[in-house]
Amino acid sequence: MFSLAHFPTVTDHGVITHVMVPIGIYEKLTGEHPAALKPPSADDVNAAIAVLNDPRTAWHDADAILQQFVREGIEQARRRRDITQAQLGASVGLSQPQISRIEKNPDAAPLGILRRIAEVLSSAPATPQP
Repeated sequence: MFSLAHFPTVTDHGVITHVMVPIGIYEKLTGEHPAALKPPSADDVNAAIAVLNDPRTAWHDADAILQQFVREGIEQARRRRDITQAQLGASVGLSQPQISRIEKNPDAAPLGILRRIAEVLSSAPATPQP
């Protein structure tokens, strides 16, 4: 897995919206060639600049956040939120067996999938544990 410790992230109103990585790492993480991507519109660029220049925008260490998430354990986080593997899978576009494999070995999962799982789990309220 790539170390993202030295790549900045952008947070807008408490939600991480961007991770700035070199093109080569982007290709490896997503499997997409950047030349195939549609260039941003002028409005998209201006909106991104506004977020970057907004003093309320918080910057976070993406690697530290991911490590904390993996350390905590996807299964434990899912159970605290009373979500089944099938429900989590449906929320991120994966099957229940795929979620099971990721819970057992999160290091083998693509970063984009871990991010989608983290987004779902962070938006669901945790239920109190006895």
